[in-house]
Parts: sequence; structure tokens; C-alpha cells
Amino acid sequence: MFDVVRRELAKTTADRIVAIVWVGLLVGLLANSALNGSYIADSHGRPVPGDFLAFWSAGQLFASGQAAAAYDPEILRHIQAQDIGHPIADYYPWVYPPLFLFVAILLAQFPYAVAYVLWAIATLIGYGACAKALFRDRNAAIAFGAAPACFGAFIIAQNGLFTAALFGAALLTLTKRPILSGLLLAALAYKPQFGVLFPVALIAGGHWRTILVATLATAAWMLVWLVIDKAVFSGFVNALAFASHNYLAVGMGGWHKLQSIYGLLLTLGMGEGWASTVHGIIAACCIVVVAVAWRSPMSFSMKSAIIALCSLIVTPYSYIYDFPILTIAVGFLYRDRPFDRVEQLAVLSAYALVAAYLFTGIPLGTAAVALIAMLVARRIPRSQWRRYPGAVGRV
Repeated sequence: MFDVVRRELAKTTADRIVAIVWVGLLVGLLANSALNGSYIADSHGRPVPGDFLAFWSAGQLFASGQAAAAYDPEILRHIQAQDIGHPIADYYPWVYPPLFLFVAILLAQFPYAVAYVLWAIATLIGYGACAKALFRDRNAAIAFGAAPACFGAFIIAQNGLFTAALFGAALLTLTKRPILSGLLLAALAYKPQFGVLFPVALIAGGHWRTILVATLATAAWMLVWLVIDKAVFSGFVNALAFASHNYLAVGMGGWHKLQSIYGLLLTLGMGEGWASTVHGIIAACCIVVVAVAWRSPMSFSMKSAIIALCSLIVTPYSYIYDFPILTIAVGFLYRDRPFDRVEQLAVLSAYALVAAYLFTGIPLGTAAVALIAMLVARRIPRSQWRRYPGAVGRV
């Protein structure tokens, strides 16, 4: 009997363990929901309040010809109260650019539970395809790609997997399919805080075709919205002001939810002014790092890992469900060279920090980013350099 157990354990690989953990957590979540209450919708099919409700409610307003109303707090609160069947104290705001309303209206065509599951599965498939192409190894893609933050984004049907898939795919296609890369970057504009460093990187690297396509595509969807309902832009601006005040200045929901340097400093008791200053200085350093890295002849995979990490650092507005982008950085590091034991331990430790937040609520995302940044710093002296400046580098 013990020989059989030893043989089975010998067959167990990291990717199998991760797959078993994911399935176990999902089964446990569904079983707990069945025993103690609804997870997605109640017994009458009405939504259980959660982040996805903002997507579905905004899509309903768009479908009824009231796209600009999706940005109105009172109207959205009223719609969500109708959806869940009782008054709602804390509603779920819609603060995304108008581009994402096209996704929302598609989701609103289905019952809430169906839309929830479809969105969660579709984004997981897209992210999984990106991870497989990124790691170029199925086992590594599962072992390192199925990170705790990815599971968190999946179970609440947030958009972190979608963001990471767009981010990773834009980088993977940049050198060989620059037009497609530009279109993907235009789509990434739905989450603008994670695209702000791409202009710096693309200009420094001389990727002019991608810049042109991304600019034209972004201008095109903005023009479409000017034709459909130009009031959505003023609504979006107001929503940005709302988000900035309530989530960054007031801390609605708690500072600990912000997985950024800014959020960490506020959680530790630093004043808003000093926290903004420190975060601003570090963000400026990130801009310089990206510009220098993308101008240098280091490998393209290292450049991509750097922009993924810096994109998480530079924004003060990031949540744990945004951290699949951290796995994109890990994937490019692995693509550059498979991990040694020290690097494996560092990556697993970073993932453990993210998982610890999911269970404790302690904002450890910044520490996880710092660990992966240390891996990048450890590798840079040994990156394969070329003798000419401004080289694109190997993929």
C-alpha cells in the first residue's frame, strides 16, 4: 500500500497540485454557498450584491438607451436596488471608460447568473490562452499562471483576468504583429491606469506602427461614442472625480483594499499629502526605469517584465483582483529563462503574500510586487545584451 502511495506521489507535479487546489476551492465555495446562502443569485434568481453587479446594471442602462446614466450614482443605485429586490446602502459604481459599456451591454442580454458565469469563464479562457503562449510550457503555465489573485478575480467575476490577458497579449504580439498589438492596447484603454506606461515604452523602443494603430483605434471608439451619446464622456469625467475622491482621498471601503504604495502608506498611518508625494516620486522613478529599459538592448522578455511590474507600481488605484498582471511579469521572467530554486521560492512567496491578503485583509500586494522586482534586479546584470543601442532584443 505504501509503495502505491509513494508511486502516486512521485507522479504529482506542481501543475497537478495547483489544478487540484483550484478545483477544491471551487467545490468548497459552491458547497458553502449551497449550505449557507447564495453565491451568485438568490433562490428567486435575483443578484447577490457584488462587484459584477456594476457591469450588469450599467449594461441594462445602455440597453435601454441611457448610457450616460450608468455614470450617475443615484440612478445606478436605484437600478441595483431594483435588481436585488431591496434597498441598497452601498451601491457598486461604474467608473470605466465608455469603451467597456460595449461589453456591459452584451452581458446584460443574459440573466444575471448566466452573465456572471459566462464572463468569469470567458475571461479565464482568454487569460489561460495568454498564459500558455507566454510561458511556452503547459506545466509552467498552470503552476505559475494559476496564481491566487487569478482565482480571486475569477470567483468574483471581476475584470482582472481580462486586463492581464490584454496586457500580456499586447506585449506578445508587439514585435511580430504590431498592428494587432496596437488594437489590443486600444482595448486596454478600458482600464487606463494600467496602460499609462505603454506610450513611454513604445516611444523609447521605437514601435511607431503600434503607436499609430493604438492612437487611431482609440480615436475611433471615442468617435463612435460621440455619435451614439456624447454625454457619456462628461459622465465618465464625473465618475473619475467620484472615484478619486471616494477611493483615493476618503478611502471608501478601507485603505487596506488599495494594493499600492499609496494605499499601504495610508494604511500604516501616513497622511494623504505625504503618501501622495512618496507615491509620486516612486511613480516618476518607474517612468524613468521603463524608458531606460525599453531603450536598452536587454531582452524583450525582461523589458516586458519590467513594464508589467512598473504598471502595478505606478498607479495608486489597484486592487487585489488586478494582480493577474503580476503573473504576466512572472511569465516574461520565465520566458526569458526558466526559474532556478531561489527564483521559484521568491515567486511562490509572492503568491503566498497575495493569498494571505485574500484570507486576512492585510494589504500585502506591494510586498509581492517588491519580491518579483528583486528577481528582475537580480537578472538584469546577466541579461543578454547586444552591442548596438536601442535594439528591440530577443523575444
